Amino acid sequence: VMYKCTECQDEYCRYFSLRSHLINKHKITDCQIRQEVLRASIISTSDYTCKICDTVMECDVVFIQGHLKTHNLTMKKYEEYFESGPKMEKEQIEEKVRNLINANLMVMSKSRPTGKK
Repeated sequence: VMYKCTECQDEYCRYFSLRSHLINKHKITDCQIRQEVLRASIISTSDYTCKICDTVMECDVVFIQGHLKTHNLTMKKYEEYFESGPKMEKEQIEEKVRNLINANLMVMSKSRPTGKK
């Protein structure tokens, strides 16, 4: 997603960068007015589809990172597993997800206290 400040025409590729710009440079601190300016500032948008569950969202790092929390993944791990290398078939993605879930479960079980003193 690309944003263009309606006040000065500066461009930003992150929602929070434009939000900070509006607050700091233009002193737009009223939440409702700032939301209206932010909505009017979108100049291009595209969708991104999660390679794990096929959820469609705005192609913005903030939205993607938030969604990845539902899979207990960081952006770094997601990119490592699903965005690097050749395009994978659905079965390959499902296998990677299973392996990742199993690895997370193993880490979690090792970090649990056993109750022994």
